[in-house]
Amino acid sequence: MVILSFYRFLIGTIQSGKTKYTLFMKNDTKVDVKIDLNDLAYCADNMSIYGVCQKEGKNIIQTGKLKVSNIDTVPLFSLSRQNILYPAVSPDHQKIAFIAQDKISKAAVLRVILKEEFGWFPISDIKLPASASPVCFSSQDIVIFTDDTGALKAVRLSKKPKTILLHEKGIMPAYSTSERLLAFVNNDKIICTGSLSDELPVNNISVLCFSNDGKNLFYAQENRIYKYSLAQKQTELFIKTDFPVIFFTELQ
Repeated sequence: MVILSFYRFLIGTIQSGKTKYTLFMKNDTKVDVKIDLNDLAYCADNMSIYGVCQKEGKNIIQTGKLKVSNIDTVPLFSLSRQNILYPAVSPDHQKIAFIAQDKISKAAVLRVILKEEFGWFPISDIKLPASASPVCFSSQDIVIFTDDTGALKAVRLSKKPKTILLHEKGIMPAYSTSERLLAFVNNDKIICTGSLSDELPVNNISVLCFSNDGKNLFYAQENRIYKYSLAQKQTELFIKTDFPVIFFTELQ
């Protein structure tokens, strides 16, 4: 019997054009898990995954409980003429932010859906020009995203949304609520701001995220995942995979 709690990390790699997901123990024991979703997001407190699938010409955000077997997911929200990219879930699980990209023009906007009594519905005032780049929540009411000029911005979700500039250039934002730290990629470096400031030279990374305790940064380059200690300012090779990494999260 395989117990999910024994596993510490979920990793997605790209193999022959398809995303394959694998659960890893700290001792490198691993097991493949079937998840028919792209652009995954994981919520550690309730072991739920969120992601995007395509069906009958629609892009659909779906969710399900992570387990060591085939995962049953349920649809939450769909779009017909736009691709849904990079969904991110708010800390209270009541909102999902994502990039909606027109299938023809490739123009992209930031959108947010809200959980209500009878389903998930878009917040009509949130449709901001954006880049096709990951987004994240820094609180249940603030989303960090890259706008259409490449600038990193934050928007407060309200009837009159307020947007502020965080950095003139930045992509792939990640936020640690426990440490109140923001990390993002700026050209050839990772910048970390908040309760401390740091910079780390990198090249062509595909994943950036904090450890659950906010003490370390994980980032991926090709088929290698690195861990960077913010306190010791040291980088170590953490996991090596057989294929390029496009998703990584610490489970618990």
